[in-house]
Amino acid sequence: MNVTGCNQLGGLVGQLFASSLINNSFSQGEIMAPDGCNSGYWIGRNVGGLVGILQGAVTNSYSSANVNDSYAMAGGFAGDNPASAGNSVSHSFSVGDVYSRTGTTTGSFSGHGSGSIVNSYWHNTPSNPSWGDTNSNTTAIADIDHPPYFSVTTNSPLNLWDFTTTWNICGSTGLPYLRALPASCT
Repeated sequence: MNVTGCNQLGGLVGQLFASSLINNSFSQGEIMAPDGCNSGYWIGRNVGGLVGILQGAVTNSYSSANVNDSYAMAGGFAGDNPASAGNSVSHSFSVGDVYSRTGTTTGSFSGHGSGSIVNSYWHNTPSNPSWGDTNSNTTAIADIDHPPYFSVTTNSPLNLWDFTTTWNICGSTGLPYLRALPASCT
């Protein structure tokens, strides 16, 4: 899916509100806040591969979306992951490229914030060589080669995902896909 706009953009949701949960999901495509989205405080901010602003919880999910932001708070998984009670990401990963024209608060996993991130990974690409995360509370953020790392179901975080009934590995991309959506394996 391709998403274009000026604020709170995500491949799945723009803003995940408190007490909300995303489980077993993924996003792919291009997420873009184009030029002209940089006037006003919130314009051109909070652009993420899966979630623009994460104020709830996400588990067992990933994003392969490429993120292109015109201003700030751009992340391969979440644009902003503020430190609030209940904010968390666990057992998830990001493999898309991230680009921000300003480079301000940009990360391969999370662009901004210090919400909890546990057992989650990002893919180190030539366009993201040193951006692990701007989040100082991250745990187990690693530069992992893809493929084949995320095509091996015994590797973390996939070893905690359900590959019996929920997920499968796509032969052409090497990435997981939801069994309920076999057309997503392209």
